Amino acid sequence: MATIRKLMDISGIPFVIEERDGEKFIVGVKVRRQVFKLEGAGLPVDVVDKIEGTAGDNKINGVEEIEDFLEGVPEGSKLKESVPSEFASDDDMISAWQDALDSAKVAAGAGE
Repeated sequence: MATIRKLMDISGIPFVIEERDGEKFIVGVKVRRQVFKLEGAGLPVDVVDKIEGTAGDNKINGVEEIEDFLEGVPEGSKLKESVPSEFASDDDMISAWQDALDSAKVAAGAGE
């Protein structure tokens, strides 16, 4: 898709806006006859949230939490060798889904 660049007045400031894939990005500011470009493309908020993670959500999501989790793991080892036993295995997850489906079938059958 084509990139469209135009000026947009936001609160009295002439920002240079670039539209890509249906989204608008601020790429610079126009002052008199000069355009000052902002360095870097910037990261969307949802990407920053994923990188930073959310402390206390009981998930390992964010660079710092991933680093903490992997601290002490020998280089060249596989992640599955380092995951503590209290974490659910693939078999545990498959079994839990199967149990949920079986329960749903029983509940659906009882409603007939």
